Parts: sequence; structure tokens; C-alpha cells
Amino acid sequence: MELTEITPKLEKLADELVAWRDEASKELKSYGETSKSTAAGVASLEQKLGDLHVKVEKMSIPAGDTTPSARKSIGTQFTESKEFKDMLASGETKSSNFEIKALTASSIVEPVVGYPVQDFRIPGAFLAPRDELRVTDIVSRGNTASNAVSFVQGTYTKAAAPVKEGNRTTVTAKPEAKIDFNQVIVPVQTIAVTIPITRQVLDDAPALRTIIDNQLSYDVADKREQQILFGTGVTPELNGIVPQATAFNDALLDTLGVTSPTALDALRIASLQVSKANFPNQAFVLNPQDWAGIELLKDSTGKYIWVSVPDGGVPRLWRIPVIESQKITPGTFLCGNFTRGATLFEREGITIRVSDSDKDNFGKNLITVLCELRCALAVTFPYAFVAGSFPVEEP
Repeated sequence: MELTEITPKLEKLADELVAWRDEASKELKSYGETSKSTAAGVASLEQKLGDLHVKVEKMSIPAGDTTPSARKSIGTQFTESKEFKDMLASGETKSSNFEIKALTASSIVEPVVGYPVQDFRIPGAFLAPRDELRVTDIVSRGNTASNAVSFVQGTYTKAAAPVKEGNRTTVTAKPEAKIDFNQVIVPVQTIAVTIPITRQVLDDAPALRTIIDNQLSYDVADKREQQILFGTGVTPELNGIVPQATAFNDALLDTLGVTSPTALDALRIASLQVSKANFPNQAFVLNPQDWAGIELLKDSTGKYIWVSVPDGGVPRLWRIPVIESQKITPGTFLCGNFTRGATLFEREGITIRVSDSDKDNFGKNLITVLCELRCALAVTFPYAFVAGSFPVEEP
């Protein structure tokens, strides 16, 4: 049954119900009771009116419109209206004109048959895609119960050499090595974010609450990765890898006879630098734009120079895994030994807290959601990393 057919039936049943109730009132005054036939008639009409009301309820307008009346079906609006209630109270058989609240295009879909249908809501919420946080995954992890992490860096000066065997009259001095120690203290830093939400969201929308929690968690984790790479070391920032890494030595390009160097050449030389520091290179961190440029390099015949063959789904360059990150600026790179060169110490993992004691939240019925973590980054071997820029070819 279409909605256009239900509305006139509601009005007709309402008229008949008023007439039967009027008859019941007369019988009650004259005989002190209502006849069985009249009572049955009233009950039958009330049942029919209720059945139609249920049908109209199923055609309710979705919650796209925030006004209470727009969320109610036409039948509900009619039976709860002042006009309908006044009609029943007065015993009249006709009601005053009742205006149905406008149905907006944003809350209904109009099919060809001409009556409003509830829209289909796709579950979930569509948020911006996230950058993968892969650098954090390859750095060594540790835990601390303190507010700072300290370690000792040593510089050893080699001196070993062959020496002539001494005798009773001649004493040969042995070469003496030297080692200098330097204590480094890195403080535990806090990365945090808050968001205010209504108390009703916490009580009535657990799915939305989960989305908020997940977004906040990603927010602080995303900032942590940025700090691992580029933190300045000035409180409250972490002391990141790139500021402490060894600078790319482009002079090695000339030493190895490389002319008109490309990005491929620069990355191979950077990997050589890491090896010369006695650390095996574990990964290249590149901006996706630069990685695409490398894969698109062609020779003079138009053939691709580099064909990337993923190993286990991980692209590799010069046998080394490639990590794409939006956080590193196009035209720059980082490579090195991430498991031996740096350690991320967690003082407190990602936590979510809520409180109404923030600012004037209590009076506004708001809740502040806090997400934070506490950590310290120890770059124990800065020379295990090389950072730099790609060479720019002369025009």
C-alpha cells in the first residue's frame, strides 16, 4: 500500500472512530453502559487505526534531518498533532487542516512511483586514507620505567701494530690505543592530542567513539614517526635520526667515476657509506614520488632501466628493502641500519582517557578525550645512517 493511499484511510478511520465513540458516550449516559456491538465497533476501529499507524511508521524519514519532527513518520506526526487530539476531544467528525513537515531532498529518495523511501545508509564513516607508519616498525623497541634514557657512546682510536720481541737488555714499548667515552641522556617526551565530544556520543554511539579513539591513536603514532625521523632534540621533541645521520658524501660519485649521476647512483653510494661505517644497510626511506621516478627511469632506447621485483611484497633496490613515506621530502632520502642504530624506548604506550573536568566541560555536558604516549629515542650509532639529497642533473 502506498503512502498516498494510507493518509486518506487514516482520516476516514479517525472520522468513524469519533462517531462510534460519540455513540458509546450517548449509550453510557442513557443506559449506564455501552452495548457490546458499540464497544466492539470502537475496538475494531482502534485496531485498524493502529495497524495503519504501524505501516506508516515503517516509512519514517531517516535521521539525516536533525529536527525532531523530521525524524517522525507522517502517521506519527498526524496522530500526535494538536489538530487530531482536538478533534477527538471535541467529538467533531472532521479535524482542522494538518500540515505535514516538508520532506527534504537530503532526507529522502524519490522513486518513480512518487512516494518517499528511507535512504540506505552505508555503515561506518569514510575518513581520509592514512600514511603507513613503517619506519616505526623497523626501529628497535625497548621499555623504560624512568623519565630519561642514558647511554654511553665511545670513540676508539686504533693503535695495534706488530712489535719486535724484547730481551733482557732491550724493552720494546707496545702501542697504546685510546678510547673516549661520552654519556648521552635523552629525556622521555610526551606526544598528545585531545578532542571534545558530547557525553551522548560516549553513551549512545560506541561505533563513533571507536572511530574517534582510533583516529586519536593514529594521530599520536603518526607524530611519533615524524619525530623519529626529524625530531630536533629540543624539548619537547625527540632527537630524530635524520638530524644526527651522516651527510651524503657526493664526492664518492667522482671517486667511483660516476658522471651525470641519477637517483639510482646516489642511493648506491649512500648504501656504500653505511657499509664503510661497518653497518649493513637495512632499508631506503623514500618519498613515493622519488620511488616512482626511479621506477620510470629509461635508457636511450626507451626501455626501463630498473624493474622492481618485490620480495614477499616488499620492493627492493640494490637488494635493499624500500620504504615509501610521505613524511620524507621529495628529493631527499634516508638509509641505514635501523635495528642497531636506534632504539625507541616506551615509557607509556598509547592510552585513551576521558574527563569532564577540562575547562568548562561540566556545564556544557562535554567530555574531553585525551590520547597520549611517552617515549624516548636513543640514536646510539648516528653513523649507521646516511641522509641526503639526490643530485640534480645540469641542464
